[in-house]
Amino acid sequence: MIVLLSPAKTMKQKAYKGKISIPVFIDQTNRIVDQFQRFDTDQLQTWYNVSEKIAQEAFSHWQTFHTQSNTIALFAYQGEAYRNLNTASLSKTQIEKANKHLRILSALYGILRPLDEIGLYRLDLTKNFPELGNGVAYWQDLVTEKLIEDIRTYKHPIIINCSSNEFTELIDVHRLKKIACWIQVNFEYIKDGQRVGISMHAKAARGTLARELLLKPVTSISHMNRYLLDYTCEIDNKRGVVTYIKQY
Repeated sequence: MIVLLSPAKTMKQKAYKGKISIPVFIDQTNRIVDQFQRFDTDQLQTWYNVSEKIAQEAFSHWQTFHTQSNTIALFAYQGEAYRNLNTASLSKTQIEKANKHLRILSALYGILRPLDEIGLYRLDLTKNFPELGNGVAYWQDLVTEKLIEDIRTYKHPIIINCSSNEFTELIDVHRLKKIACWIQVNFEYIKDGQRVGISMHAKAARGTLARELLLKPVTSISHMNRYLLDYTCEIDNKRGVVTYIKQY
């Protein structure tokens, strides 16, 4: 089983005393970094369409990228999903288990294992990379091939997609479905009698679900109702879709 998560824009450096690994597509990552290191602060502010403060922070990250005191991917991301994944409470044994079952999709790294050592950065897939073109086109074949390579080594070839629509585009889902059980996870909230999506609650739920799955991997889509017990779970076996529903 592999669980897929999106990255988070908020990041921090945090030491980890244990074994680490190098991202599998570090050469492709460095090509992107090289392009952004040519930008000054004004160019970055225009490219990102952000405040001067955020542009200055991004400039610092790009210019020091190869000399930063790096941290592992599992600790680097600090968004809502990762706060609910609660990485600080995981033991080294649990982190190593997570390294087997969790993959983080990334605009800069393509795909990451929890123990991959990474630098701080700010990058998404909404704009073309400088000189390198569309980010999805840049990464999709590489990321898909790596997932195919990895999932073929599992006794239960199941991929549970808890990533956002934006980062799901990094994967050729049609190819994955040919060799694995692809489970798309959705979250809906009942508000004023209507089922709606609430982004912040969904991000938190993705992190909580990922934690539960990493500690107790699933072996069948029919078992997905064993997680997030404060939600109602709807399973569409034919479409491979699991929807968790909660009263808001």
